[in-house]
Amino acid sequence: MPRPDLRPRRGTRDALVTAVALALVASLGPLARPTEGADPVYRAWQLQRVQTKDAYHPGGAVSRGTIVIEGFEATAQGGQLRLTAKRPNQCPPGAGVPVGGEIQRFRFSWRFAQDVSVISAGRGRIGVNFQIEGDRGNPCMDLNPIMALQADGDPFTQSPAGRFYFRPNPDHDPSPRWVMAQREESWRREALFQITIGDFRHDAGGGFFLTIIYPYQGIAAAAPPPPGVDPRAQALVARASKDPRFGAANPASFGANPGWSPEWELSWLQFGFAGGRVVQVYLATSKANPATRFVIFYDPDANRWTGWEPA
Repeated sequence: MPRPDLRPRRGTRDALVTAVALALVASLGPLARPTEGADPVYRAWQLQRVQTKDAYHPGGAVSRGTIVIEGFEATAQGGQLRLTAKRPNQCPPGAGVPVGGEIQRFRFSWRFAQDVSVISAGRGRIGVNFQIEGDRGNPCMDLNPIMALQADGDPFTQSPAGRFYFRPNPDHDPSPRWVMAQREESWRREALFQITIGDFRHDAGGGFFLTIIYPYQGIAAAAPPPPGVDPRAQALVARASKDPRFGAANPASFGANPGWSPEWELSWLQFGFAGGRVVQVYLATSKANPATRFVIFYDPDANRWTGWEPA
């Protein structure tokens, strides 16, 4: 069967996509996991499993069961925490005491202005909106609970420290707050920011400060190739370095097929990718004019091939 005409004319780049998808990928065999270089540099950080911790008062209300977490969800888009004070004297005198047997429900929620699955310096500030709600006449709400945002300082930073109160007061810092990666690159692999909810107290002492932790792991940057490296590999690394999801290249995976088509040569290189995955990037080089090159890869997040891009 003759190969299709894959010359990149206007309106024909989809032919290149089809050719790679149908004629090449299946024939390249299993992918080898990239090797990790020493002292990697990180330019982006991937979200791990969100955690909760009664950090300041391990013997406090949640661990004692006097305040119960009825519902909790936290994703890369935001989350919410639904709490119930089960005991009638949960909140202290002076804030209002409900009648015996009455329960008190309250909800804390947060919403990110952008998806926070991956954070990199190029994304700028990511807004965080807070909201606090409670049952009408809930005496626990009279204690004016708070929400606060805090980052690790390197590589993440946040808007100036301040508390978001249920009822605004002189110390109230309104939404939106923000979090961001403050460096273009860092040697630190681990990063985090956290949302603190609290300022409830109860009759047995101990208090309530619950922390929702968003932990991250760095994605090793695609390092520039050393002098003398094949220019085709250089072009592949250059493309990967533009996307913070790409990590280190596996030099042993570099390959080329000069006879891919009468007009084009194909080469490829594998990279680590966010989420512990491996992605192979392809380069088509014109035989008539080697300066004319296009790159493409299958994006596992979008579940589709990217379009051919000039390299």
